[in-house]
Amino acid sequence: MMNYDVLVSVAFRYNISAVLRTVESFLMDAEWIHPIRRLEYAVCYKLARLGDTISRKLVSSDTAIEKMNYDVLVSVAFRYNISAVLRTVESFLMDAEWIHPIRRLEYAVCYKLARLGDTISRKLVSSDTAIEKLHEYLAENDETIAQMHPDVLISLNIHPDHMHPDVLISLNIHPDHYMFS
Repeated sequence: MMNYDVLVSVAFRYNISAVLRTVESFLMDAEWIHPIRRLEYAVCYKLARLGDTISRKLVSSDTAIEKMNYDVLVSVAFRYNISAVLRTVESFLMDAEWIHPIRRLEYAVCYKLARLGDTISRKLVSSDTAIEKLHEYLAENDETIAQMHPDVLISLNIHPDHMHPDVLISLNIHPDHYMFS
């Protein structure tokens, strides 16, 4: 087995197109290399054919996105702006009831997944469970409201600057010591 890491790096650096095509063909058939890793190679080394093939496989496969890899996949897709994969991960996260809704809102904010954010925030706000779910999430993760991304709070119609002191206390925040920046 050839050392494809070194080979693709050298071929890309010195623009040796014949070697790049060979490595691309090798990576297309290298099923033992995780698809996300192959997608990273495709993007980093501008291997368009490989990128298109892997993206299509990830989008069309129900088993490609799973509990063990969705966080890495959304990160790679966002970093390299692969919109088809981002939409697929967004759909996966919308159906992932086992992930806490506040965590899914964090994904929506961090990776600009508007449909996911709108769906989750509407569901929580309309059911009047936003504060309860936020409190539950903060307690489970040993966090405070000050550590929460401000856009997550705003999507839940929670504006800490205008919260009743009793609500702040219920979230383990002393009203006199809380500053929202």
